[in-house]
Amino acid sequence: MIPADATGAFEAGRDVHLALYIDPVKRLEAGAIELDRLCREVTARAHDLARKKMTEPASHLRDQLVGASDQMKAAAARLDRLRRQFERARVTAQSEMTAQIREAFERIRAEITLHIDRSLAQTKTTVERDLATRREALIAVNRYVGQLQASQHGFETWLAELKSAAGSHASQNPPPPQWPAPPSEIHVDELSKPLDFAAPRIDLASTTGLPNIAIRFPRVPELPDLHSIPDLGDTVSQRTLTLPGIVGWRERSITGGDASVNTFDQYVPGFGITFLLVDMLWGVCVGLIDERDWATLARLRVSGAPASE
Repeated sequence: MIPADATGAFEAGRDVHLALYIDPVKRLEAGAIELDRLCREVTARAHDLARKKMTEPASHLRDQLVGASDQMKAAAARLDRLRRQFERARVTAQSEMTAQIREAFERIRAEITLHIDRSLAQTKTTVERDLATRREALIAVNRYVGQLQASQHGFETWLAELKSAAGSHASQNPPPPQWPAPPSEIHVDELSKPLDFAAPRIDLASTTGLPNIAIRFPRVPELPDLHSIPDLGDTVSQRTLTLPGIVGWRERSITGGDASVNTFDQYVPGFGITFLLVDMLWGVCVGLIDERDWATLARLRVSGAPASE
């Protein structure tokens, strides 16, 4: 009897045991030997077919994985070169960008200085034009003050002559009004000076220096160790192959008991039956001898009874 799911268990690598039902008394050794040989042949052929089927795909897969491993290593090498190129480009771009920014700052500073100078010049021209009129007015005031001083001297001279002409009545004349004190010559000279409007010059180059500008790009993240890529071909070659199981057989008794027969179970019933038969043969023989001695058959014949009775 073949057990259930024997094929699936056999292909999964588990052992399969066929059930051979035997009569422990009438055992056929030749049949068991033939079944054992058949099981060995089935197992060996299945293992050979499995090895052949598994060797070809494994070899093809190993070649593919070796190619994939080589491609991965080549890609890793290219990626490492790209990383170094990007690092060099990053450093170059950083220095160039810093230089361009400083150059732009210098250009902007020069333009601002130029605009400030132009604005100051225009402002100075406007202020000087506005102050020119005021300077002329100040000069006229200065001239008037000078004339007023000269008039004060003339008035004092005229008053002295008037007192002289009055004679004795000079004391009866009321005193003249007091002239205000004229400004000093220093103040008058200060009013006559020309106005000089000198706008302060702003030198951006000397007053403010450019900050130390340094553009920093983010660094390239560190890549893992690209030289430690495993050889996938060796990994495939080291895999353990799963072969089919083993087909065997086990004896079972058709009577439902134990199929194995020991010495006690075999010899005790055999000797018992033998002695029983011997005892039966001995009893029959002794009975026949006794009937011959007793003339049982002769007496039965003379009795007139039929032979069948």
